[in-house]
Amino acid sequence: MSLPDRANAANADVPLEINGQHVCVRALSAREIITLQESALQHYRRQRISTWTRNADLLPPETRSTMLSEAMRRTEEVDVNDLPPKTMLVYSGTDRLKEWMRQRELITKDTPNEDIWKAAANAMLPSDWTAALLDDITYQNLTHVSRSMGYVDWWINTTTSGRLHYLWLAIRRSDKAFTYDNVLELFTNMDNEMLETAFREVIEATKPRLAADPTDVPAPAHIPIPATD
Repeated sequence: MSLPDRANAANADVPLEINGQHVCVRALSAREIITLQESALQHYRRQRISTWTRNADLLPPETRSTMLSEAMRRTEEVDVNDLPPKTMLVYSGTDRLKEWMRQRELITKDTPNEDIWKAAANAMLPSDWTAALLDDITYQNLTHVSRSMGYVDWWINTTTSGRLHYLWLAIRRSDKAFTYDNVLELFTNMDNEMLETAFREVIEATKPRLAADPTDVPAPAHIPIPATD
């Protein structure tokens, strides 16, 4: 595939229906990836400051103000390259779990074992569990594996704010007038499973399709986000 063909493929609109509304999405450009990095950075800063302020009463009264000021200063100095990796506890194991995931089209019967944990990482939502599934899949029957991923990648894949931000930017690539408020309205009244499904559809529609042979382009369950200089 020539460079112009690759550029056209990356900029092609992909029509989707989300929550009854027809939208088009595109693969993110470098500009949107940088926006995601900056938004994830702000998320990290807010979380860190919130942790300090919520627990301020645990600090010695005589040094509380100084320690909080220093924590705020250090937090503001954090940039994208300083964001810490996140460790996720993911699961794979029983045949019933795999069947449950296949029924929801999270994996297929041909999904390699090494890829099952990636799907399981996003499938283990409390709202997804049923009594029967919990009965059959016990803690002892699951294989627990810790996986490390970059903070930006983690934010996009595991938090509602990160997912909505990705969805907004993917739609805005096609429709410049589409605002973040529009994406909030689009996903109003959607439960976790519906949001998960929409997110996966958009990820599938916007992942790189730059090679004549699709095997030339990996299809990761998590979005690789390059660090800025």
